[in-house]
Amino acid sequence: MRLNRAIAIAVLAALPMAVLEVWSLGMVLTEFSRGGADTRALVFLALVQGGILIAIALGVMGAVWRRPGLSVLGAGLIFLEGVPLIFSFAWLAVLVSGLFLLAARDTAPIRGASLVGARVIGSLAALWALAGVPSLIRAQPLFWVFLEVALCGVALVGWWPARDVA
Repeated sequence: MRLNRAIAIAVLAALPMAVLEVWSLGMVLTEFSRGGADTRALVFLALVQGGILIAIALGVMGAVWRRPGLSVLGAGLIFLEGVPLIFSFAWLAVLVSGLFLLAARDTAPIRGASLVGARVIGSLAALWALAGVPSLIRAQPLFWVFLEVALCGVALVGWWPARDVA
């Protein structure tokens, strides 16, 4: 199997997020083993970080196995996992989601449920970006600008016409 563009996009997109999540999960587990973390907080963080790792695995496997549906599913999961990260690394989760959609488009034509999923993700990203414009105008932190740019990118990738249609 040769390394193609979709695999490169998926792996390079997933790498920073995966490293960040594994490091963060290790820190939480270390804190919990010392008795310094609440059990409810640990469960919440493990679910969020575990969900992101599962989404990353789905996105990369979809590119490797040339199954755009898996990449779209990974993109959707990581997009939803960006919501709890809204004040920290949501922009990175949204960016990875958009790159997984781009990888899905590069593996094979997206049709059926995968196309609907990509359009739903694109629509949610556009609505989230529009809702964030008033906050952006009030001079929010730099990560909010990154989030808005990433959301606009996901909206564009989610609604970009397929190669065979254009």
